[in-house]
Amino acid sequence: MQLTHSKYGASNPKWSPDGKQIIFASGISLSDLLKDSVLNPTHLIPVWSFEKPGFNKNENLKFTSAKPNPDGNMEEVRAYLAKDEVDKKAKVLNKLNFQDEMNVSSETNFTQFYLTEVKDSAKQKLITKGFYRYNTIDFAPDGKSLIISGYVDSLISPDRALENEIFTANTDGSNLKLLLGKPNMNYNSPKLSPSGKWLAFIYGSTSFVEVPQLAIMNMNSASKDIITIPFDRNTNNITWSNDEKYIYFSAQSNGGQPLYKVNIGTKIVEELSDYNSGILSFDVVGNLPSGQAGKIVFTKTQVRDPSE
Repeated sequence: MQLTHSKYGASNPKWSPDGKQIIFASGISLSDLLKDSVLNPTHLIPVWSFEKPGFNKNENLKFTSAKPNPDGNMEEVRAYLAKDEVDKKAKVLNKLNFQDEMNVSSETNFTQFYLTEVKDSAKQKLITKGFYRYNTIDFAPDGKSLIISGYVDSLISPDRALENEIFTANTDGSNLKLLLGKPNMNYNSPKLSPSGKWLAFIYGSTSFVEVPQLAIMNMNSASKDIITIPFDRNTNNITWSNDEKYIYFSAQSNGGQPLYKVNIGTKIVEELSDYNSGILSFDVVGNLPSGQAGKIVFTKTQVRDPSE
């Protein structure tokens, strides 16, 4: 059953805890966001500077009905030159992040998140909005709120910002509240425990010579104290055990990518696989019969058996 019909595509779907809704991402370019009558009905433009020479107030981004004409007035000439960009005859670069792996790109892109019910002909609802950088989103275990990571500052271009923040919001995107974030700091990869009591995340400064730290925070505590797990590798794929006593994660180390678990009470990290292989993705099986040991399903790559 096809659930979405978005012209911007759909990726990274996530189920709501009750299985009745799915949240997903769409990639939208700045040029599309400026002219989309649904996403931007009043033709708003970014407050942060687009940094295009000669346009101190982003005048070049404003909606115009001028017809492309190389011999017309200034607006018509600009429309004519802009059409060359649309037709891929030219690229105009005035942004910092213009290089990708294969080419150069002048386009600024945004990730927006949508919510849809799991039923035929369901209408998708936009959760995030604006000219901001959003990275990840997930439901809280009770399904009544969302946990979102990104950077929201109307005065700083996403190209310029090195920080990242963590927010909470209602499931319709309203009541967006900052949970973790401050200047010169990155807070990423938020993962709530099954009960919603604990939040695991990765944090560090915006310096490029620092290993980000794995940490947890008690969501029920008013002080919101951060408890750091002592581990000198960059952690990935944070996953809670069903009893909330352990956090499982993988980390590149010594040429491999072992799977680890940490006891959140003792903060002791235990290595579960070797350096000669890589655990690419995994999940912890919960709700097992009483007395039965917990289990992990995973994908693993090694020289003799690539990607099994």
